[in-house]
Amino acid sequence: VLMEKDLDSTTTTRFILEPVDGGTNVTIHTRMPLKPGIAGRIEKWLSTRFLLGLYRVELGKLNDVASRQSL
Repeated sequence: VLMEKDLDSTTTTRFILEPVDGGTNVTIHTRMPLKPGIAGRIEKWLSTRFLLGLYRVELGKLNDVASRQSL
């Protein structure tokens, strides 16, 4: 487990790597404070869309590096 913390807030992201049959399962989990009410729901909706795209890019980079090193 690797944990990253935003020094300007309480936002944290955990990168969890677990071995599976011939490979590794990677989980990325971000915990961040949200505003209350409708602003928080909008913030959650927007941040979820942004983070899913970011996670896809990061997982692709990890896969590229792992593929090159396993050759």
